[in-house]
Amino acid sequence: MARTSDAARERDGPALSIRPRDLRARSAVWLAGLALSALLFSDVPAPRIEANRGYPARSGRWTNLGPREGFVKKLCVLSDDAETLLAAGRSGVFRSSDGGRNWLPSRAGIPRDAELIAFASEPRHRLIYAITLDLVLRSADSGSNWEVAIHRIPGTYFGSIAADPFTDQRILVGTDDGIYLSEDGGSSWAKAQIPAGQTSSWDAIAFDPSSPGIVLAAGYETLIKSTDGGETWTTHGAGLPSDAHPDVLLFDRQRRGAVYGLLGVYGVLYKSADGGATWRTVRGDPRRNPVAAFALDPEASDTIYVAMVRTGAIYRSADGGTTWHLRSRRPQLWQVSDIVVSRKRRGTLYVLGERPYWSGDEGVTWKPARGGPRGGAVDQILAPSGRRGVLYVRSYDRLYRSTDDGGSWDDLPLPDWADGRCYEHPIIAAVPGDQKVLYAGVRAHQDDGEETIELLKTADGGDSWERLFVRHLESGDDPAFEEIVSIRSIVVHPRHPDLVYMAIDGWCESDSACDDPSDGPPFGVYRSIDGGRNWARTSRIPDVDWHPMWVDRLAVDPFDGDTVYIGGRGGTIYRSVDGGRSWTPLADSLTFEPYDIEIDRTDPAIIYALDRFRGIFRSTDAGREWVRIMPARGMLSDIAIDPSDPRKIYVAGAASGLLMSSDSGDTWRHVDEGVWTRNFECVVIAAGRIYAGTINTGLWVRESE
Repeated sequence: MARTSDAARERDGPALSIRPRDLRARSAVWLAGLALSALLFSDVPAPRIEANRGYPARSGRWTNLGPREGFVKKLCVLSDDAETLLAAGRSGVFRSSDGGRNWLPSRAGIPRDAELIAFASEPRHRLIYAITLDLVLRSADSGSNWEVAIHRIPGTYFGSIAADPFTDQRILVGTDDGIYLSEDGGSSWAKAQIPAGQTSSWDAIAFDPSSPGIVLAAGYETLIKSTDGGETWTTHGAGLPSDAHPDVLLFDRQRRGAVYGLLGVYGVLYKSADGGATWRTVRGDPRRNPVAAFALDPEASDTIYVAMVRTGAIYRSADGGTTWHLRSRRPQLWQVSDIVVSRKRRGTLYVLGERPYWSGDEGVTWKPARGGPRGGAVDQILAPSGRRGVLYVRSYDRLYRSTDDGGSWDDLPLPDWADGRCYEHPIIAAVPGDQKVLYAGVRAHQDDGEETIELLKTADGGDSWERLFVRHLESGDDPAFEEIVSIRSIVVHPRHPDLVYMAIDGWCESDSACDDPSDGPPFGVYRSIDGGRNWARTSRIPDVDWHPMWVDRLAVDPFDGDTVYIGGRGGTIYRSVDGGRSWTPLADSLTFEPYDIEIDRTDPAIIYALDRFRGIFRSTDAGREWVRIMPARGMLSDIAIDPSDPRKIYVAGAASGLLMSSDSGDTWRHVDEGVWTRNFECVVIAAGRIYAGTINTGLWVRESE
């Protein structure tokens, strides 16, 4: 096999690496993703979701299989019309004219690829504004038709928008290059004067509806205030964390000076009674019970509703957040992104989860809307039998099954949802050649705050589950144990289905907390030889300059079940040739951090490793030496080898698209023409087909080449 291009590629040097600044940044990213997840209403039957038809796939052409259409982001209720609502998602804008019960697309005038992220309304003139990353859109008929007000302000991306309730056509947009003001409905813009040294992206802007000219804006580490409608600004706020500020701001219409801010990165709701000068916490615990979204009742002073991340519960406070009362415990609120209260329809709430829902009794009961946008990420794909027919996908914290090769999908709930238990971070693995046996590694939360790491198994395709492994995540009085713990990888050996490996990672703030005591953190690699009934922890991975593992992926030699590779964010790959009794680093130091590892099924000496920001690396001597065969394009996420032809390699990534090599990585080309996005998350090759999961448009399939 020719390797003439390896040296040239290696001379290119590593691709640009983007790393969190420290543990707090890692934790913030983790919690930000966490704050986007919640559960579905248990009193509503699990839906069978019909995919977009157009199947079967034809060679060279992509077909969308669902199971969902695009993550839902924002709600807008027109204050002068209790019946009209707008919802924005990755699949476009949807409009309801009957109080949220039914939804229809409303894309007239919106560019095809535009992804709306926020609304602002000017109700006296029925004007609605919306932004994408690079457009400001405007509608003069309550969202039925749209026009582009302005394309991107050069060198900037939009992040927030607000309309002045007192001055017609005055709107503000927050960007990554400051705050811009328009006084003609978005046709022209002027950059506002913000305090010197403020370079944050501005993710939240809010006008005070009771005080003309008063505006608050929040960036990553800054809160600022304007008293002249957004032309000039001064630094403001005390009592907020120094490393984060609200990404949602809402003023209480009925109480002057009262404003609330949600720190989505922590899931904590703050309140100010003096217009943002000082703040205090009113709800949310980032470790136990973070807040996903909140809303204020526009007609009832001090009345707040919050949707919680880990239990999907809705709470209400009627005294400005001093006391809280549970309204519903098991709402079908998956991926909660927004909650609003109707201004004219008393007691009516609207929620955006994986689809729109509404309540007419102040959040006690909920009903699903018909139509409307739905969530769209596919994070993992399994085609376990190698034959066409049965597929499994993981989408955020939910699992789905198709028995007709993606024609339709069943929602697969995990056990004990009715008992107040919710799950996050599922990772799934299948027994090769078996369509019904699956493993699911999850982190579970109870209403009482108990947290566990669990491995579940099903023998009937997800209809029922049993627990095989449970470890409690209680640190007691030891503050050194940071409970950012999850099952990161599960591998079933292709020739010995009872041989299973599992990796659990996490973070310790001291060496003593990572010493692997029997009652301490469950970090490590585990091995089972009886299909998961019993587990033995392998020996500890040798110490490196990270604690303890930050494991990303396990890989097992397809011929020898005792030969195991493990890679993670420490810049080292370890190998065991004795089933985990001992581990050896494969190289003194690597120039990359392996996020994914794949072994050639015909020649286990050939190994591929994926670094999300540096590219694809290859070893032809079982991991002793590595060369980079592809630099990173965007952020890479998955690598797959065609089981029928190991020379064919596929790589998926965010913004980089789906790439293929037919010569073991020497040359690459795009194979994603016809897919609506270039944001890919995962790829699987099975039964002569390519299955590709995207971040925002679901699952796609085409015949392989």
